[in-house]
Amino acid sequence: DENIDKEMENMETFISQGYDLIIINPIDSEACLQSISNAASAGIPVIAVDNAPDDSAECVTIVCSDNERNGRAVGLYVGEQFGDDPIVSVLLSGVKGAVVSQERRTGLMCGIIEQRTGCTEDEAWEQAREMEQTLIDTGKAYHEGADFAINGQGWGNWTADEGLPAMEDLLTANKDINLVLGENDNMLLGAMTAIENAGLTGIKLAAAADGQKEAIKLIADGTDYLATGDNSPVTVAKMTLEVAVDVLENGATSDDYETVTRTP
Repeated sequence: DENIDKEMENMETFISQGYDLIIINPIDSEACLQSISNAASAGIPVIAVDNAPDDSAECVTIVCSDNERNGRAVGLYVGEQFGDDPIVSVLLSGVKGAVVSQERRTGLMCGIIEQRTGCTEDEAWEQAREMEQTLIDTGKAYHEGADFAINGQGWGNWTADEGLPAMEDLLTANKDINLVLGENDNMLLGAMTAIENAGLTGIKLAAAADGQKEAIKLIADGTDYLATGDNSPVTVAKMTLEVAVDVLENGATSDDYETVTRTP
């Protein structure tokens, strides 16, 4: 339920009960640091999954999808679909302060910029990070070379139920958009309902992540839902358990792993 206080309470309970290992999907990249540090001080290894804590976290590793590159792949495809037409978009983001949110939206920007300007990937990443910072600072951003605007950002807490009102708010001020970008599928499913309720048509949608079955069906059916990125919970869980077994049976530590262990 995205309750940071409850997450900290759970971690305190696990530490006091002396578990051999803790796996955490942190709500906030900074708020989890003290709890992870407390576990490490108690000799309990911690593996983070899906959302990355800050780099200073004392984890064995962070197991997650390659959010930036998934977002870039979607962005490349989206840029191609719009041809020479301007892209006038809004963005639905998950949770403020989450690294996964930032990675996914920056990846989307990178792909669109790279495809529409013909610059190198490295140049596109640099320009995407500048665009993302402008979005954070001002609530909107525009890349002239790509003719690509993000005219508003809403927060949907990863759910369709909260993506719907967030999209309603964005539509109030942005009725001339032709694209909605999202950091996951679920929020965009809510956004589709908001668009339909407003009687608007011709607005495309694209998600940086999840590969949710409802989104895949919409893509296959040729709707305005253009693309989504793969984020397999099964793969993340399998790799996480492989690391856990290595820690518990072989004594593996953070020295044996990269800071981030990414799925294919």
